[in-house]
Amino acid sequence: AVVATVVAAADLRLDGGTQYGWDTSAWRSQVDGVMGGKSSGSLSFERNDSVLSFTGDVVLDGGGFSSVRKAGFDESLDLTSFAGIVVTLETTFGYNDDDDGGSGAIRPPLGLHLQFHDTT
Repeated sequence: AVVATVVAAADLRLDGGTQYGWDTSAWRSQVDGVMGGKSSGSLSFERNDSVLSFTGDVVLDGGGFSSVRKAGFDESLDLTSFAGIVVTLETTFGYNDDDDGGSGAIRPPLGLHLQFHDTT
């Protein structure tokens, strides 16, 4: 499972976190089925909606992706006064196999992709 909190600044919360929780109706999982893929993915909200938990398996025979997406914001966000965005991920469950020499180490997520659109 991947636990994520996304915050831009104390006065501009994009989503998530222990204080306000997640907008559970805005998030969904999306997998590569539209491309003939066989990957899977599911999301759930835990700890009174303060944690978004995503679990997925990527199968490279086909599209090869398993993701979580959020529906658009109700209004445009002017982020020009901010220096960046902080994303915190926590891997609480991982996959391992014999390729790691039998160490039993938990592997981190394969990747993280954030996408923003500039409408100016």
